[in-house]
Amino acid sequence: MAAWEGDAERLRQRRRTLVDVLWEAMQRGDRVSIAAAGHSFTGKLTAARGDLALLATTDAEVALNLGTVDLVTYVRDGEGVSGDRSFGSFFAYLGMLEVEGVEVRLLGRDLDLAGLVDAVATDHVMFLGPTEGVVPITRIAAIVR
Repeated sequence: MAAWEGDAERLRQRRRTLVDVLWEAMQRGDRVSIAAAGHSFTGKLTAARGDLALLATTDAEVALNLGTVDLVTYVRDGEGVSGDRSFGSFFAYLGMLEVEGVEVRLLGRDLDLAGLVDAVATDHVMFLGPTEGVVPITRIAAIVR
């Protein structure tokens, strides 16, 4: 019986997606470090859904595009949370930023822009900062608020 239970757990682990792993870490209250496109962030997860993870660091909220993640490490640390269900995707989070009009940093590989999300299109973001620009959504690894 113990062998069957061990096999069932191994099968469960093999079927998990990255968002499943992050959701479990959030539920446990793990301290998580996520590396994406040359940037690294450490904190507590407040949401993990679709292709989006929200991480509360000591001084910011970071929205991560899970399609750009290079590495996740975690340490058991404290009480878990059920998670914010406000956003179902990274795209939806970008849309919220457009509506709110708050200043953010868009980070990616060779990308660090500070300013406002002016418009979210199907595959890109129009961005207003010291200069205006267009950034493909797939190139955005993280959004720092």
